[in-house]
Amino acid sequence: MGALGLQSFYKDTINVHIKVYIDNTTSVSYINKYGGRIASLNAIARDIWLWCIQRNITLSACHVCGTENNIADKLSRTGNDDLEWSLSNNVFTALRQSCPSLTMDLFASRLNHKLSKYVSRMPDPKAHAIDAFSISWKENCYYAFPPFSLIPKIIQKVEKDGTQLLCLVAPVWPRQAWWPTLIQLIVDRCFLLNNPQNILTLAHRPQKKAPIAENEIDSFSYIRSALNDQGVPIKAQ
Repeated sequence: MGALGLQSFYKDTINVHIKVYIDNTTSVSYINKYGGRIASLNAIARDIWLWCIQRNITLSACHVCGTENNIADKLSRTGNDDLEWSLSNNVFTALRQSCPSLTMDLFASRLNHKLSKYVSRMPDPKAHAIDAFSISWKENCYYAFPPFSLIPKIIQKVEKDGTQLLCLVAPVWPRQAWWPTLIQLIVDRCFLLNNPQNILTLAHRPQKKAPIAENEIDSFSYIRSALNDQGVPIKAQ
């Protein structure tokens, strides 16, 4: 995570010295001594230093007691599986083959992105941008599998930006206040994603089943017509 933090917060930085404070004495030693005996840790230290050398960055590490590092430690241990669910590769491949113009994954991370160009919620060295709502949704063809609590905000963004193509994965919840507006925005048939517990995955916990009921998830986009034309069934197993 040290390497990821450096690459996220200093990816455009060159010709500087960076001092990092770490509550792990082993990590401090491997950075300051350019590696060590344990192969896996040595490889991480090597990657960090190679990244720094390419940018003319000098690096030093200083130990800080864990009791004085409460906020960072808490954040590093906090995870929310609800933000990491993604479609299984075979289902997404069917969507992508039928709509090759999709170019950007709006709600993704380094663990679950489906397109090479993606937008992350948190700082990420490989992300195209941070925070999907901070960029325009007008110029590209977008794929979105967001936290469902964001759907009202997504609908507002689509209407404001005049988004031309958004393939949205969303639950079939007709009683929600946003449902009538979402229905009005659909430009063609929808693709019912059957068996959600089998087609939704967590990259870091592949055995976990999605906490969503049968027939509650759908993909809203004009690409349903293309799927039918190519013989892909309306209900994806």
